[in-house]
Amino acid sequence: MSVQYTILTLFDAIHGSLVEIQTSKASPAGDLRQWLWIEGGVVTWLPVVAESTELERFFDRAVLTLHGDCAELKWTGGKRDVLVQYQDRKLRPSFHSLVHQHLN
Repeated sequence: MSVQYTILTLFDAIHGSLVEIQTSKASPAGDLRQWLWIEGGVVTWLPVVAESTELERFFDRAVLTLHGDCAELKWTGGKRDVLVQYQDRKLRPSFHSLVHQHLN
């Protein structure tokens, strides 16, 4: 049976998308909610390690800082992605199929 998911939050950047999903099956860490970074045909699971405030999320390899409808994802290697939040929460078709493959 294929894992179903609902998009809770969607941010787009020039090179990819950051998406928070809720799934019908738990992640390896036991969570039904997951943050995924999609870029270059690859889906990377970003486990949340801490949430200090509503404006920051700390992942195992990046920090998300929220600024209204904009955000910044700072990677541990120094890369930074400027993000824009989309209220319609619709992934690009190619990204949708990548998430589906990642979950199944």
